[in-house]
Amino acid sequence: MKEDKIFFITGGGTGGHIYPALTLAKKLVSEGFKVYFVGNKRNLEYKIALENGLNFLDVNVSSMPRKASLNFIFWGFQTFFASLVAIFYALKYKPNAAFATGGYVCAPTLIASKLLKIPYMTHDSDTYPGIVSRVFSKYATCATVAFPEAEKYLKCKNIILAGNPIRDNFANADRDFALQELGLEDKKTIYITGGSQGAKTLNESAFNVIEKLKENQEIQLILQTGIKNYDETVAKLGELPKNILIKPYFSDTSLPLACADLVVSRGGSLSISEILASGTPSIIVPYPHAAKNHQELNAKSVENIGCTIVLNDSECVENLADMAFELVYNDEKLSEMKANIKENSKPNGTQEIFEKLLEIAGDR
Repeated sequence: MKEDKIFFITGGGTGGHIYPALTLAKKLVSEGFKVYFVGNKRNLEYKIALENGLNFLDVNVSSMPRKASLNFIFWGFQTFFASLVAIFYALKYKPNAAFATGGYVCAPTLIASKLLKIPYMTHDSDTYPGIVSRVFSKYATCATVAFPEAEKYLKCKNIILAGNPIRDNFANADRDFALQELGLEDKKTIYITGGSQGAKTLNESAFNVIEKLKENQEIQLILQTGIKNYDETVAKLGELPKNILIKPYFSDTSLPLACADLVVSRGGSLSISEILASGTPSIIVPYPHAAKNHQELNAKSVENIGCTIVLNDSECVENLADMAFELVYNDEKLSEMKANIKENSKPNGTQEIFEKLLEIAGDR
């Protein structure tokens, strides 16, 4: 254990904040550093941190109310006391540096870091950074971003376009191994995924894709329905041909991505980063109700560099099947998209951010 370096990693509330923080935390631990994950026990980050064997420090804080009310006053007192707790943690464990991936749970740690002059980095996964990233990046030693469009919203003097911290297995996955693991044949493959929670629009659109597949054994489909939607979707589909694999959720999404010639996905930042790291051409269907429309902004950013095609949610059910079949047979277009992905993806984001965090920790 490299006891001379201790790090606070914070980020939570949603997977888009938690998983980049988790990836970097595990990288630090694997290199022998002491890591404390700071978050809220009531949130998903607590469960995930414990499942991955990380030390967890609890801060009781909630999201800021959007309107002036008594709730806003309560939130102010809650954040104040959570910041005192974070200061206590910092004085007790004496971190060399902190790393924050956004979300309201980061605020107490960043306040403590600012007051105690602990160097810290912020990271934002979306094209439009969240309020915590926008406020605290001004005082950060370094800010990293996943999309170039995010830079204009941050006041940090040292901004690095690093991509998202993601696991190495996306870039290193082997197609033959993945096909064997999933029991699939070596043929053209479409992978439709709405993430672990699923996406109703994508599941409904998959019905039309499956109708085409019943008469076309040259293509196979992998469908991740989401845990909540699995039983309902399977019941609607009835008996299926062998060229269709339906799962509620893949714990290792690098496997279906390695199999796929084309992936259809929502526009979450991590989903896009994993798709790019795997080198897979895609159709992105942004969730239309995402905060600040960030999924569409993410998707458009990637479409502008020729790595994906964006399809509106309202047009998905009617048009996805025809679009997917046309694209999966267009080898020239797929090769062009793959070349653009290779040129523009950031598969080494974890290592780059890791090295920068060690640098700012310095001799503290």
